[in-house]
Amino acid sequence: MRLTPGQRAVLDDLLAVPAGQRFSELDRLRRGPVRVSGPQMKAALERAEEIAALGMGDITRWAERKPPSNI
Repeated sequence: MRLTPGQRAVLDDLLAVPAGQRFSELDRLRRGPVRVSGPQMKAALERAEEIAALGMGDITRWAERKPPSNI
């Protein structure tokens, strides 16, 4: 799958570490819930919404090839 220039710009922005921060936005989005709880599930769903809003397209084909533990 090739990235469009817009998708590449989004990913570049995700990799930047803001001043005064220790982690990039991509690092934040990659972190899953630490505990199994209602608030953590809500946070995970909000994170999934953020990722979907990035406009990277349909990831269904990509996800089908990955083991569930890697998603």
